[in-house]
Amino acid sequence: MTKYTDYIIIRLPIIGKLSKELNTARTTRTMSSLLLSGVSITRAIEITEDVVQNIYYKKILENAKKEIEKGAPFSKVFEENPNLYPVMMSEMVQVGEETGKLSDMLFQVASFYEGEIESKTKNLSVIIEPVLMIFIGAAVGFFAISMISPLYSILDNIN
Repeated sequence: MTKYTDYIIIRLPIIGKLSKELNTARTTRTMSSLLLSGVSITRAIEITEDVVQNIYYKKILENAKKEIEKGAPFSKVFEENPNLYPVMMSEMVQVGEETGKLSDMLFQVASFYEGEIESKTKNLSVIIEPVLMIFIGAAVGFFAISMISPLYSILDNIN
């Protein structure tokens, strides 16, 4: 069941992009914190797998661990999955690997996407507010009409 809901969430127009950015921010923030504290990259990926909630992101991280154990660069896995992880993330991870400052780059990516998420959720609440007002107004109007129309029909029958 969770596989299908995760798939649907990723594919939804507005929520899907927000979900992708949220998972990217979680992945990079967790990886950055763990690498800064001296945890090995394979162990950091295992821990990050538990933090990320979407099953598709878990599979990517599982694949990343296998690829790193084979000797492939960490950024390769993200390059191969541009539909889930943004291209900017793979490029920043690649730069971090080349410069030896992977945790710093992951931290910057996490900060960027957390800022994006914050601004989009603020904008989303501004968009949702008028829609909710229309919905609530329609519901109140429906209930008012459903209460008044029987009264009018009773008054017509009295005359």
